[in-house]
Amino acid sequence: MGAYVPLHKLAHYDLADLETLLKALRQKIKLTIEFVGFTGERWPKSQKLIQRKRVPLE
Repeated sequence: MGAYVPLHKLAHYDLADLETLLKALRQKIKLTIEFVGFTGERWPKSQKLIQRKRVPLE
């Protein structure tokens, strides 16, 4: 598997804002988004898990 290059990096964000942004983005384009460092965390609005288990990058 090759190296991952982020499309965009946010220096400061709020999880609720990120959740809203990702929802809008997913309506426009199909992307695979891998979250790292969010093990066990939930989205504020939907309460869905962000990341189920740790990945080797953590």
